[in-house]
Amino acid sequence: MPRKKRDDEVLNNAMGYVFAVSDETRIRRFIILGTAGGTYYSSEKELTIDNVKALIDIIEKGQGSKILKEVYEVSLAGRSPKQDSLLMALALCARYNVCDSAKKYREAADGDAEKARHLYLNELHKSAFGIVNEVCRIPTHLFSFVKYCEMISAGTQAEGDKKSTGWGRLMRKTIKNWYASKKPEQLAMHLTKYPQRGGWSHRDLFRLTHPVPMAKNAPETLALDMVEAVLALKKETDEAKIVEAIKKHGLVREHIPTEMLNSVPIWQALLEKMPMTAMIRNLAKMQSIGALTPEYRDMVIAKLSSEEELKRARIHPVQVLLAKSVYQSGHGDKGKLKWTRDELIDKALEEAFYKSFINAPPTNKRFLFALDCSGSMTVKISGTMLTCRTAAAALSLIGLRNEKIAECVGFSDNLVELPFRGDWTIERIEEYMNNVEFGMTNCSLPMLWAKEKKKEFDVFVVYTDNETFFDQVHPFEALRDYRESSGITDAKLVVMGMTATEFTIADPEDAGMLDIVGFDSAVPTLLHDFVTGKL
Repeated sequence: MPRKKRDDEVLNNAMGYVFAVSDETRIRRFIILGTAGGTYYSSEKELTIDNVKALIDIIEKGQGSKILKEVYEVSLAGRSPKQDSLLMALALCARYNVCDSAKKYREAADGDAEKARHLYLNELHKSAFGIVNEVCRIPTHLFSFVKYCEMISAGTQAEGDKKSTGWGRLMRKTIKNWYASKKPEQLAMHLTKYPQRGGWSHRDLFRLTHPVPMAKNAPETLALDMVEAVLALKKETDEAKIVEAIKKHGLVREHIPTEMLNSVPIWQALLEKMPMTAMIRNLAKMQSIGALTPEYRDMVIAKLSSEEELKRARIHPVQVLLAKSVYQSGHGDKGKLKWTRDELIDKALEEAFYKSFINAPPTNKRFLFALDCSGSMTVKISGTMLTCRTAAAALSLIGLRNEKIAECVGFSDNLVELPFRGDWTIERIEEYMNNVEFGMTNCSLPMLWAKEKKKEFDVFVVYTDNETFFDQVHPFEALRDYRESSGITDAKLVVMGMTATEFTIADPEDAGMLDIVGFDSAVPTLLHDFVTGKL
């Protein structure tokens, strides 16, 4: 029978002691990962009431304020890669058990348990609506929040209470205030750039909340000019007029009629003030239509070559790598868009990848990266032009370059030590991996090897394409044994199956284990937050 080493350990289903997952961690995992367990899915999954059962339990314990605190802090820090789970958590606090029969609670005697519960939920609802303006920064956030509010209102109705649609005075006032809080030019951009999403539009919200227009002033007149300009563009086919509107009103791609998005002058006008992230994402499109003439190509290269620009835009190396893999391929994911890559831009992307390492801050932890060396790692990750091997090499290289202590091993018949260092390139790492004989991806081996070699690591990261395997020793047991033998009681394990659709290695009750299913640009930030105890 295993022994308890610390007071904060709990016995899991497999009769092993692990670190308990706190309420705060469950909340954070739902907000950031989209599930209260230990698995992140890069593919979109429809959220339902079932997904928030862990959060409902926390509300029922009288701890709803913990959810709001995490929602607020994660949102303001920009740490949630997918806003839907964060907005659903906010909607849960705003509309859980909402009812239209408050009168019976007002008339109940003081000390009545149901009255106390109602007052607690009422305060929770008010507090949730109080942070909507700061959390729902753009209309798409607001539309999703409204959608989830209606779902929560209908799905968490208390028995015996009068049915509520969720559209009470507090809800209507909050939505009305969201629009009123925006500066005229800001509101004009919101209305025209994000007209609708998920079945909701501004017109729907106006109809339900009846916002009152303010008196006209100079900024409002300029904002109305912008709205009128965008409306006028809907059927505009004159390139010169569209270019003039872009430069005068600061219009973006979303404002341009779809049929005019093959125009070279229009894309060149957009490029002049295009943010770095949008520029990287649209390189292939601009190349395919011939918009990157020498003048505009030099503009792109200057931005990609500027460490200051990369730092200001907080571009992570993986974002550059994903864009570089698309640009190098010469065609879109489905093959419809084709272009001839420019060697200078290709070289600038390569340099930008390494320069952007400044945006991948070190964790000051000791890492062991375990890489699957099998031939199947050369397949592309779904939804990208990037192979599993390239992604694994890149993430390992970031760790090797930025962390003080990091080693690499490969899965072969047994684990083999890999000589990778921070001064290697991705190409050199991939070339070396091509010559390693591979075996099964046994996710327990890194901890077993480290225990045998008496190596000291804080984090074990397994990179594989799909099938994860373990022999007689389960990874959670290997991790537990390593923690016990090394004295590193908070050692962590991350398993990333980059083309997997479903797998479970992490013990959901162990705060030190995380599964990542699939791959996207959010993965490095998730890894950093998990390793540093923010997830």
